[in-house]
Amino acid sequence: MSKKAILSALLVSSALLGATAANAATSDIKAESKKVTVSTEKAKLYKDSKLKESTTPKNGTVYQVDGYRNINDKHVYRVYQTDKNGKKAYRGYIDSKDTKDLKAEKAKGQFVLNGKTNVWKNFYWTAKNTDNAERVVFAKYEYTLGNGQKYYSVYSKDAAGKEVWQGYTTKSNLKEVTSTKESKYVALKKDTKSFANLYFQQTKGNFDVKSGVNFKVTRYYTIDGKKYYSTERAGKTWTGYVDSSVVEDLKAEKVAAADSYVKVAKDWNTYSDHFYTKKAKLADYKGKNLTAKYVYTYGNGKKYASLYDGDTWVGYANVQALASNTDEETRKAIDAANDAIKKAEDILSKAQASKESKEAAQKVIDAAKETVKKGNLEDIKKVPAQIAEAIKGLKPGATTIDIQRVEEAIKSGEEAIKSVESQGIGSQDKERVQAVKDAIENAKKVIADMKKGDASTEDADKAIQAIEDAINELGAPATTISLEQLREAIHEAERLYRATENAAVTGRDELGKEIKAAKDLLASAKDGKVTNKQVTDEIKKLEDAMNNVKFDKKDLLDEVAAVQKLASNVYMTKDGEEKFVKAMTAIMNLDANSDNYGKFLEAKSVLADAKAGLEKQPNKADGEALNKAMNRVKELAKLPNQGKDLYGTPALKEAYNKANQLMTEMKKVTDKENKATVKISKAEVEKATQDLNLAFDNLGLNEDALNTFIKAAKDLESKDDKFTNNVEFKKAVVDLEVAAKDTHFENYGKIVDAARKVYDMMIQDLQTVYNGVLPWNNNQAEVNPEVNVISPKLGVKAIKEDTAATPGTTLSQKEFVSDIVSKAGHVADYYTKDSYDKFATALTVAQTILADAKTKDKVSSSASVSAQAGVQVNNAMKELVDAQEGLRFNKDKLIEFSNNGHAAVQKWQIEAKKAVSQKQKSGATATVSTVEQVEANGKAANQGFWALGYQQNGKWMGHKDESGKTFLEGLTDEQLKPNKENAEKLAQMMYNAENDYYTYAYTVAPQLKK
Repeated sequence: MSKKAILSALLVSSALLGATAANAATSDIKAESKKVTVSTEKAKLYKDSKLKESTTPKNGTVYQVDGYRNINDKHVYRVYQTDKNGKKAYRGYIDSKDTKDLKAEKAKGQFVLNGKTNVWKNFYWTAKNTDNAERVVFAKYEYTLGNGQKYYSVYSKDAAGKEVWQGYTTKSNLKEVTSTKESKYVALKKDTKSFANLYFQQTKGNFDVKSGVNFKVTRYYTIDGKKYYSTERAGKTWTGYVDSSVVEDLKAEKVAAADSYVKVAKDWNTYSDHFYTKKAKLADYKGKNLTAKYVYTYGNGKKYASLYDGDTWVGYANVQALASNTDEETRKAIDAANDAIKKAEDILSKAQASKESKEAAQKVIDAAKETVKKGNLEDIKKVPAQIAEAIKGLKPGATTIDIQRVEEAIKSGEEAIKSVESQGIGSQDKERVQAVKDAIENAKKVIADMKKGDASTEDADKAIQAIEDAINELGAPATTISLEQLREAIHEAERLYRATENAAVTGRDELGKEIKAAKDLLASAKDGKVTNKQVTDEIKKLEDAMNNVKFDKKDLLDEVAAVQKLASNVYMTKDGEEKFVKAMTAIMNLDANSDNYGKFLEAKSVLADAKAGLEKQPNKADGEALNKAMNRVKELAKLPNQGKDLYGTPALKEAYNKANQLMTEMKKVTDKENKATVKISKAEVEKATQDLNLAFDNLGLNEDALNTFIKAAKDLESKDDKFTNNVEFKKAVVDLEVAAKDTHFENYGKIVDAARKVYDMMIQDLQTVYNGVLPWNNNQAEVNPEVNVISPKLGVKAIKEDTAATPGTTLSQKEFVSDIVSKAGHVADYYTKDSYDKFATALTVAQTILADAKTKDKVSSSASVSAQAGVQVNNAMKELVDAQEGLRFNKDKLIEFSNNGHAAVQKWQIEAKKAVSQKQKSGATATVSTVEQVEANGKAANQGFWALGYQQNGKWMGHKDESGKTFLEGLTDEQLKPNKENAEKLAQMMYNAENDYYTYAYTVAPQLKK
């Protein structure tokens, strides 16, 4: 062969060898199939059987072995993995000593799998599509990788109960299924099914809410945020897992005692449980008095009562099979008895009383319960009184002071015994000494009982009295303690004697004599000649003397009667009246004995305060005066035309509203009942009456409007030949001027008649009258088209920021300030107070500085002075422009005027329709088009500059849009700026409205009057 042929053959052979390296390497491979996992960090994965080129696989990596070879003393596996498309992918060779077999070991346990964690199809980490919801699975096999990581092969079950593989997951992705013990009954509230297992695919049972299904819950599980109950029914038959959201707790509702007495109405069965297990027949209980203690409401709405025959349980019975066995009288008596029992038990649980008295009260309560059970009406009626008597009989529990009192008595007894024994005692004295010792021992037992809460103040008193009686029988000299008790008694008696020195009381003289006797006895005790019995007897005499001091209630009762008479004629709130009655009743029921003398003095003070307070309350005369003032104002409503508007000044309206509020509240007090809640003073009512009368007395006609009308008439007379030589017209004008000299309310009729006469004579040419102002259109004096009251020019000339404070003010800038000054007009009412006050202040400053600047220009030729003045003017102008730009229209004022305008529109439209209707009835010509013209032109009545009744689109400004706001309410801050654009827009609306109004007033209205 040639060199070329040999070279070509070598190249081909080399290519073939390289292309079939893997096949050549497996020419002697032996078959084996299993999964292995890398078990060391030092393992190598060779590219081919030459075992030269390699990579380091991760510890724990899993491969599929499909054969092995022994190369260079190594037992190597040929390995593959499955790619994401399920196809085998050759990975190379790995030494068997660097792996271990991946074996499936049996596993068990039920777990909750977090659906958002990784679940894989294989150990090559191909993700398995799973439900994201948290769910229950069980582990069937466990795998441990070479790196020690454990994985479970988990399953669930389908609707048929067959196992469904879920995939591989780590143990850390699972948590054990746990349950919590529960014991309760639940009622089904919607149709549902229960599940045979926690995989929630296999149905255990189907349940219909109409059947009144109930379950007993024994455990619950929380899975994916939901609670599932493990349920059972009759005979502990397991009924599956039920979603807690489809059931509700079956609760026992206690039946009111008055409703608990029932009888059989239908021969149905009773049940021993809530699963309808038959217990008894109601027919066997016919004619008996049964008790329904509790009621259960099932999911289907039916109610079942827990029924008793005396103390014997009958079972659960459908309430439809029962009827009430209690009449209305018995029902009320039972309610009253049970209420008394409940209150008594509450009092008894909190009472600090002796053990003996508490036990006695409890016996009465127990007996009362039995009485109610028996159902005898007459006996039940007696229960509240019996309970009250038992509670009244509770003896107050002993206090620390009671213990100290008994201890002092014991010391007195011991002192008396010691005194007698020191003198020597005979046989009779021994018996008397023993009696004292016995009394002391008994007193010590009482102290022990008091400390345990088992003895009362009364028990302490008895123990003390027993010791004192024994000491008195002993005849021993008075003890230090008994003498101290006498001093205390004398002190108390003297206190009462001094307190009653100038009082109307009886028994005071006798008290004084007894005090002297007690003091004499105390003085004699210094010689040891006074016995304990003498001291005790004297203390008793002092106490009797004090009890015999009585105060005279006659004057007190007379004072009560006088205060009550005063109260009957004044206004009081319901609460105040109840407190007053309670206080007077307490005073009238006051016992006249000396123990209550302090209360007697307190009662006199209470009466004095009550009298002073009542005198500050409005009385009947105050109410009548206020009512009279209100009736005067009400006369305005009877005036013709717009009289009530003409005279309804703000001051009068405000005074009347205040008076009406007070009168409305005072009218809530009647002879039958008192519903008043607002406190009102006499001063308030008197001031309201005074303010209302003053506002009414100062009423006057709107002189500006009236004078404007007179001026218009006189102008017409002087300028129009038609009226210049009209004697009758001249006389009418003079008559109006004469009538207008007295604009008080009483002269209203004369003025209106005179003005109407002038109006009727000039109506045909009224459009030539200055502004068409009529005296009964109260606010139109300001509606002069020639007066630009909103001064739109304020926003036309702007001064730039950079020129506002520079020297050399030009004349045009000064003129601008003057223009602002001249156009300010009388617009305060149409702007918000804050913005207008700021503007007015800036305006005043500008006026002052401008005047000052002009003066300086005239008297000074100094350039510096002129420049300085210019700067001041410029700064003032800047402040003024800023203030002007901050002006905002007063939205509340606009709304008020708009509402007034709308009311006028409605009124005038109604009058126009009436006029047309009358013409039609009389046969006169009044076409439909005339009516339409009247309604169209009458839309835009203009009362005051901003009383625009309608927008341009024909909707009243009070009309609410989809957002619930009217046009005016919806105006934004930007729309409320009085700049040129807004001013022109609103001025145009005003102009349209005025044109419509004037067309109506001077064209249509006169036609209707013809």
